[in-house]
Amino acid sequence: MKEFSFPLDDNLKVGLIPTDKIRRNTPGLLECYNLKSTKEGLLEYTPIVNPYTYDGTWPFLQLFNTRTGVYAADATHVYEVDSGNNLSVLGDDLTVGNLWSMADFYTYQVWVNGNGCAVLDPTTSTLTAQTLTHIIESVCNYKGQLIAGGFGGNQSNWVAWSGIGKTYLTELLDKEDISNVTGQMPVGWFGDVYVVKRLGEYVMVYGSGGVSALRPISSPVTGFGLRVMLEYGIASKGCIGGDEYKHLFIDNEGALWSAVENVEFKTVQLSRLGYKQFMANLTAADIVISHDPIGKDFYISDGVRTYLYSDGLSEVYQIPSGIVRVGGYLYGYLFDTATADTSAYITTNSFDIGLRAIKTITSVEAGFTGSQVLSAIDYAYGTNTSMKRSRYKIVNKQGNVTPIVSGVDFKVHMKANSHVGFEIDNMTVRWKLSDKRSIRGAYGNQGSM
Repeated sequence: MKEFSFPLDDNLKVGLIPTDKIRRNTPGLLECYNLKSTKEGLLEYTPIVNPYTYDGTWPFLQLFNTRTGVYAADATHVYEVDSGNNLSVLGDDLTVGNLWSMADFYTYQVWVNGNGCAVLDPTTSTLTAQTLTHIIESVCNYKGQLIAGGFGGNQSNWVAWSGIGKTYLTELLDKEDISNVTGQMPVGWFGDVYVVKRLGEYVMVYGSGGVSALRPISSPVTGFGLRVMLEYGIASKGCIGGDEYKHLFIDNEGALWSAVENVEFKTVQLSRLGYKQFMANLTAADIVISHDPIGKDFYISDGVRTYLYSDGLSEVYQIPSGIVRVGGYLYGYLFDTATADTSAYITTNSFDIGLRAIKTITSVEAGFTGSQVLSAIDYAYGTNTSMKRSRYKIVNKQGNVTPIVSGVDFKVHMKANSHVGFEIDNMTVRWKLSDKRSIRGAYGNQGSM
C-alpha cells in the first residue's frame, strides 16, 4: 500500500492557535507547554531566577527597573534592591490601593496606586507619602513631563500633564502658567483610566471604556492632541504591559492585542492577536503582564497559571508577579512551587489530511533536541465521535516513532519528561489510505501538502 507524507511544520511556527473558531487543518497548537514559540519553531524555555527572600501575596512583589536601580513594592511598602538582590525598606506604611504605577525621573520618582501616593525626594533620598485632594490611578514620564490619569469621581476618565521639566504633583489639575504647558482633558470615552504609558512619541491611555493615544501639539495651543484608538477597554489595570517600544494588552472581551508606534505613518498601530480561548483560563481581575525588553517576551499571569508571548503564545510553569533584567540575567518574584510540572509537551490542531476517509498513520518524524521524548496520536473515526489517545511510544534518537493508528481526524501529541534542552522545529506524518470508499479516480497526490 502506497505511503504518503503530510508535513506539520507550520503548526510548530505558530504556537498556541490564535483563533477561537478552530477549524481542522488550521496551523497551530492546542497545547504548548514549557516551550518558547518563535517563527522558526519551538525553543527551550529558559526559567526565570527568583533571588528574593520575601513572602508575598499575589500580585506582589512588583518589580521596577529604573534609571538608578531596581525597586520592589508590595501593598504598603516600597523597597530598594541592592546588588545582592536584598530588599531594604525605602518607604513604609503607605496607603493600600491596587497595583503600583511609577514615574521615573532618575532621583525623583512618583508612586501611585489609585488610592495612595508617595514621592522619592532627590534631596533626602527618602520616599514620603503625599496627601492629595484627589486620587491618581497611574503616572508615567514622557520626555521629562509627568503624565497622570484617573482622578476619581467625575474625572476618572481624565488625564493631566505637567510642564516640561516641572514634574511635581502640585502642578496636576491646576493651571500652572498662561502658556497652557500644563493641561488636562477627558480621554474620549466613558469609564475609568487604568494606565498611562509611553509608546514612542505617544502616551497611551488604557481604561475600562477604551484606549486612546496622546501626542504633543503646538497649535492652536501647546498641549496634547488625542485620538481614540478603541472604543472598548481593557479587562483590568494589570492587563497591560510593555515598554516604550511595544505594549501588550487584553481587552474586556478577553482578546490579546499589541500596540506599536508606526513611525512612517505617524500613528499607533494596534493589532488584534486573538487567543480568547486561552485568556479565558485566567481571572481577569488578577492578571499581571510582565515584560522582558531584552528577550522581547511578555509573561501573562493571574497567580495560578502563566502564558508566555514572544512570536506566538505558549504556557509555562513559572508564575511571576514581576520581572527585571540585571546584568543580562532575568530575575523575578515567583509563585510557582516545587511540585510544578516541568515537563514539556505539545498537541497539534486536528487534521484530516484533506480526506474524509479512514487513514492509518504509520510513523511520525520530528526534528528535535532533548531526551526521553514520547509521542501519542489522538484519533477519531467520525465527526460526532470524541477523540481517544493512543498509547505513548518512545521517539528514537533519529526522531522517528511508529504509532500505527487509524482514524479520520488526528492530533499529534509529543512530550519530554523535562523542558530542559527540549526544542522542536519540524514534524512530518507518514500515512496510508485504509478506506477507499470516498475516492474517485487517481489519489496519488493526496496528502502531499
